[in-house]
Amino acid sequence: MNDKDELMEMIDHYLHFDDELLHPIIEAFQYPPIDDVDSILMKTYFYRCVNGRGSWHVNKDALLNKSLILIDDDDLQDIQTAVITILHESAHSLFDHFFDPTIPNEVYRQQEDEVWAKVREWLPESFTAAIDKHESEGGGSNGIQNKRGK
Repeated sequence: MNDKDELMEMIDHYLHFDDELLHPIIEAFQYPPIDDVDSILMKTYFYRCVNGRGSWHVNKDALLNKSLILIDDDDLQDIQTAVITILHESAHSLFDHFFDPTIPNEVYRQQEDEVWAKVREWLPESFTAAIDKHESEGGGSNGIQNKRGK
């Protein structure tokens, strides 16, 4: 688990997020390896969104070499959901995934599966049930609600 003071120094250095996300980001980034955290923070902006459309990631190639992660206020209602959501979207940034509505569903599912595997790698077993719930609501291979269709 990463030290919160070290994370604060990293976050102060990059400053690529909405201030209201400070606590959830610090909580989330205690779990991944510090090199992954550094890579994510170096190339990602984090902001809250209040449109109720869910949290999502925009690839860095679409935004002048910085990824954009929008975290929906609904995903910040409890810290466990916030941690899982922040790490899920951060894994998309880490892997340089590019969301495009025209990509084949199989590619989309593979990206989601890769991200969920990384989230599971990063988080302790105490998060397993919550990850299972969030994954089942998404669009990966284990998702019952594939938002992109079949």
